[in-house]
Amino acid sequence: MGSLEDGKKNGKGRLYDAERDEVYEGEFENDKRQGEGVIYKRNGEVCKGDFRQNFMEGPFELVATYNKS
Repeated sequence: MGSLEDGKKNGKGRLYDAERDEVYEGEFENDKRQGEGVIYKRNGEVCKGDFRQNFMEGPFELVATYNKS
């Protein structure tokens, strides 16, 4: 996780999303994913892009794909 203000995530941090089974690492604002971030997916994909109001916005770049061995 990152820093908290009034009990809400703000600034840089990391969050495991159990619903999507992925890890988000990046910027938070008012408890939402906001700004640049990286998603680490269970299938080994690592994607980078922008988030607005907790949702992916615009194109995402596939940075890497890791094999589970």
